[in-house]
Amino acid sequence: MSYKSGNSAQPVSGALQRVGELLLGWGTVGVVYALCASIERTRFVLSESVLDRWVTFDPVGIWWYMSFFAFVPTAYGLVAARNLRRLRLATQWCAILSGIVFMLFPTSLPVQELPGSGYGSLLLGWLQSFDTDGNCFPSLHVALTFIGALAVNDRRRPVVSAVMWFWCLAIIYSVIQTRRHLAIDAIAGVIVALLAGCLAARCRWRRPV
Repeated sequence: MSYKSGNSAQPVSGALQRVGELLLGWGTVGVVYALCASIERTRFVLSESVLDRWVTFDPVGIWWYMSFFAFVPTAYGLVAARNLRRLRLATQWCAILSGIVFMLFPTSLPVQELPGSGYGSLLLGWLQSFDTDGNCFPSLHVALTFIGALAVNDRRRPVVSAVMWFWCLAIIYSVIQTRRHLAIDAIAGVIVALLAGCLAARCRWRRPV
């Protein structure tokens, strides 16, 4: 499964269309989070693995983590016009697949003690105060980041593709570095992104018989 830009007979999508697709995709994510947070259920507390212990906990990674909120709109702005709808569908599938897991297997993490009083620690502590339990596994943060980098990836734009992949990997690393998620959540997030991409491709290209 891959995204290919190539030449397209379709006109380049306007800015309003891109914003509309972004809002549809991200709106689905918001609805899924709200529904899962509104239902009380038993949470399973995850424990760190060897992979997690290789990454030292450091609140400074919160800046890369927060850049996710710029990464997703950037992906929608850079994706080839012919892949715009497919990216939106993949975003929605990421939310739906993750939401199913959140409902069937809700997970949470122990709250990390924040070292020092730097801006990174303050921001991380502020985020922790708004956390909702039950949505650690898989990491939707990672899923949406990975699907965005995958959508923008284009051999004809190697510099743009390389920058987006670097940004993507930095965000994924920061997710573990700040203990917003564990390594298993991140791995599951990548798997969700790949499944969502395949489902989006099927929805995009299927024609009625």
